[in-house]
Amino acid sequence: MKKLLSSFGVLLFCGVIFSQSALAQVKYTNQTADMREGPAAYHEFLLRLYINNKVELDSSQGYWDRIWFKSTRGWVPSYTLSDTKISDDKLQSDSLQSRMNLMFSQINNEETDAEEELVASPTQVSAAVKGFAEKWRRARDIEYTVDFEKFQIEPASPTEFQNFIGVRERKMNPSQKRRLLYPGAVFVPYTDPAIDQVGYAVASAVAQKGLIRNYQLQRYLDLLSGLIVENSHKPELDFKVFILDSEAVQGYSLPGNYIFVSKGALKQMRSEAELVHFLAHEIAHLVFSHGMVEYKEQEPRVKRESLLDEMRRKLAEDGAEDQATEEERENEQRITDWTDGFYDAANSERLESYEFDADYWGIIYTYLSGYNPNEAIKYLNRIQISETEAITEWTGLSLERRIEAINDQIDDLNLGNGNTSSELFQRLMNSLE
Repeated sequence: MKKLLSSFGVLLFCGVIFSQSALAQVKYTNQTADMREGPAAYHEFLLRLYINNKVELDSSQGYWDRIWFKSTRGWVPSYTLSDTKISDDKLQSDSLQSRMNLMFSQINNEETDAEEELVASPTQVSAAVKGFAEKWRRARDIEYTVDFEKFQIEPASPTEFQNFIGVRERKMNPSQKRRLLYPGAVFVPYTDPAIDQVGYAVASAVAQKGLIRNYQLQRYLDLLSGLIVENSHKPELDFKVFILDSEAVQGYSLPGNYIFVSKGALKQMRSEAELVHFLAHEIAHLVFSHGMVEYKEQEPRVKRESLLDEMRRKLAEDGAEDQATEEERENEQRITDWTDGFYDAANSERLESYEFDADYWGIIYTYLSGYNPNEAIKYLNRIQISETEAITEWTGLSLERRIEAINDQIDDLNLGNGNTSSELFQRLMNSLE
């Protein structure tokens, strides 16, 4: 009998291997996709794949597909893969190619085979974004006294994250969650890593307002944001949270998924649920790319700017600026103009429609993350009656109208329950004094 069971076990094992092999099929990336070690944004970033890379589908898990790219196996969001390549005609008439050229031209100066090597390592991506940020800083003549890099902390491990969310996340079946995230046709713009360099440049400038070094609090904000992202329309969002050293109530969300929350905003909060909604509101801006409006308006002007690659090579050489053509200089200026637009927008009020949109989805994300959305009302009421200075999206637009809209939403969808606070929240908020 034992021998028979053993044989059955071997046959079953072989069957599993065969079925997994049978699942393997050729796919192509239909946009830029970041490959990760596991099926979540908190897993290690392995490789950035660009448009029309040939991959092999290995398996699927919910929102994610596990693929092979040459000898590397990792996970990408399912929507980044298609059965066929994007045609040359489509690339030439669409902005996809210009986005790819814009980012890929930043990577390095090495000759590559465009058909086979449209990839970038984490090191190459990092060098590209930092290189552009420094060039933009010099052009804008901004003096940096705060070293942005020193305030970035390492991401939490998958185990740490799972332990954190285990006691917080709301238990719901997939169909219930989907009904809240997709009550009808919801357009969610895809993530566009091609402008990472723009976001990093603006975030570096915003950091000059002053940052607070508080490792435990920053890790806590990262973990809470990760919980929210897992319950959003885009669980692949890779983000970084920073604490501004300001007594004003401030919140920023920037391209490249940088979130800033001020000390003043945190000190006004009385519960973890209030904090979750504040972060969820900012994450909703990132999910729906509200900060991309300037970029999208400029995009038609830079379609098919393949000269960028050659221009970057020229400008990288000593004394090469005077060799650039007028067209190359114009293209370079347009990229700088995008960054200027984002930087200026970060210091002004947002459109009302964006704020109502971010409030709506912020409430949904707050509820799905396990928290009581009614706490958001308490926070907005407190800001409204306080004398604390509040800027960007936390002022300008009538808080009374925002509060009314959120109250109606909570009542209509019956969302008035969930976690409110934790001992950890109280302890870490006290550390701000």
